[in-house]
Amino acid sequence: MKSSFKLLKYTEGKSFSEWKTKLASNLVQKLDGKKKPYPENTLGLLRFIRNLHEHYPEDAESINLMASFPDLFGSVFRFAKERGWNSRPSLKKFFSSAPQI
Repeated sequence: MKSSFKLLKYTEGKSFSEWKTKLASNLVQKLDGKKKPYPENTLGLLRFIRNLHEHYPEDAESINLMASFPDLFGSVFRFAKERGWNSRPSLKKFFSSAPQI
């Protein structure tokens, strides 16, 4: 089974579906306008969050991502764990202190 199909069980119907509509449109336009627009999927949201924190830290501070997308991080964690990413030596330090879900 392809990763995109496996990912669907963790993303379908979640709070981060159609994520661009749940953030301030001026902020989405600000980051979308830099290069090609972010896709309306989980990977697009994760890239958006990373770039927001990296390039616009003041704007990032004004957004409560846990309130906007309460199930995002748990869904990503479960997907990463299923794929075995938590056992990669280079990533193990990020998963070692995470609680079991």
